Amino acid sequence: MRKKLALLALSLSLISLNGITPVSPAAAAPRGGARRVTILRSCRYSGGPRRRRSTVYAYAATVEAKAVIEKILEHTGIARNFEVEAADVDNAEAGVDGNNRPYIWYNRDFMDRIVRAARTDWARTSILAHEIAHLLMNHTFTETEPSHTLELQADRYSGHILRMMGASPAEAQAAVAADASKDGSDSHPPKQLRLAAIREGWDAADAKLRNLVAAMSGRPAPRQTTGQPPTAQSPRPSEETHHPAPQPSRPEQGIRPVAPQSDRRTFRISAGNTARHVGQNWWVWTVFLSAPEEALARIRCVEYTLHPTFRPNVVSVCDRGTGPAFGLTRKGWGTFGVGVRVITKDNRVISLSHDLRFK
Repeated sequence: MRKKLALLALSLSLISLNGITPVSPAAAAPRGGARRVTILRSCRYSGGPRRRRSTVYAYAATVEAKAVIEKILEHTGIARNFEVEAADVDNAEAGVDGNNRPYIWYNRDFMDRIVRAARTDWARTSILAHEIAHLLMNHTFTETEPSHTLELQADRYSGHILRMMGASPAEAQAAVAADASKDGSDSHPPKQLRLAAIREGWDAADAKLRNLVAAMSGRPAPRQTTGQPPTAQSPRPSEETHHPAPQPSRPEQGIRPVAPQSDRRTFRISAGNTARHVGQNWWVWTVFLSAPEEALARIRCVEYTLHPTFRPNVVSVCDRGTGPAFGLTRKGWGTFGVGVRVITKDNRVISLSHDLRFK
């Protein structure tokens, strides 16, 4: 028996010398008041892919986090049908527990770090709005849609809600600007696409607010740039500063404004494709943008949405290339409609569509 104990002590010493210190059960225990939670599936704010069945420790959410969530839900008109808890997750997650109950889990240290990096409390609101979107849109139950598509949908929602709450575009984008990966990952889009999606949601909400003001006051609403919601008593701007609310563009017209708001010029942007027959029913095709040089110079990335049989079917092209501008080449046998989202360098989003043609 003594020999066995001596060997055990020697083994522990060798482990310690190799830089590995044994952890006692007491040291590994979670902080007080925590409960063990099984997460069946979830969508993360950043970093890794959607979670599948894992265990974390969760504890009570802060009063501040609960208040932020209630404020967000006030602007949706939807009653809260989920719970929120702090937990030892990497950042923030929306998902369901072992009993299929919806939850939002967030890491307190992550939230505090992002708020400090972004220098605004709106960062916390943006993250929680993003996770709420995953629950409202049933993303945690979606298996067929690519994760990039789901993340951009949640980003647009957060931008929309934060505009309704009074945030400026920069405040709505602050969390992604501070945390998102520049190049993205298999699970999350690149930073610029996420910023553009938030701005798209913000602009949509801004247009709704200004149209509401116009309907209530009987005159065009002023263009809002400060992020504060307009009111029916907003003063009418002078002739020099008045900009009527923009009307929604129609994709089939093919004319899209690309310049900043101070520049009234418009450019014709369209999508096209080349195709080369490679045998039997197979074709190699390239979809691309066609636009004047000045317009192309203002474009940051183009996001193409292909048929669901392609994996991935949402592809971002941020290199203009030397051939057809922002071209994407694939091989297939059938034609379909390609969704095209153009993201400009000032994070405006222009939506187009193109039907593939094989000739």
